[in-house]
Amino acid sequence: MRPHIPSVRCRYPRPCVCLVPALTLAKELTRLCQEKGLQPEWQPLLTDRDRLQEATIEKDGNVITTRTHVSGQVGNVFKATGIALPANISELPPRTRASASSTDPKNVVVTLAPLRACH
Repeated sequence: MRPHIPSVRCRYPRPCVCLVPALTLAKELTRLCQEKGLQPEWQPLLTDRDRLQEATIEKDGNVITTRTHVSGQVGNVFKATGIALPANISELPPRTRASASSTDPKNVVVTLAPLRACH
């Protein structure tokens, strides 16, 4: 008689495939934080991370990018992992545009996006 070995099947294959890398990353993040003496709570950390936003403002060919203020332990966790946050405000060189509408003082473009960390 052979022993019964239950088969492990995921009802939703994709989340199960992503679970292992996610748990590995969470374990590594926890290890890096503990090395720096941090013990962040996950839910507040995720909430603070989601608050990070980046806005790009374009006017007359000038482009300025700004990000929201870092709150909670997000900044410390970024430091612990060796990931640099972008500067609060950065100005890119002016763009040259052939369009006549770029001289219109009302021509301002604002773009909001989640923050991208620098590596």
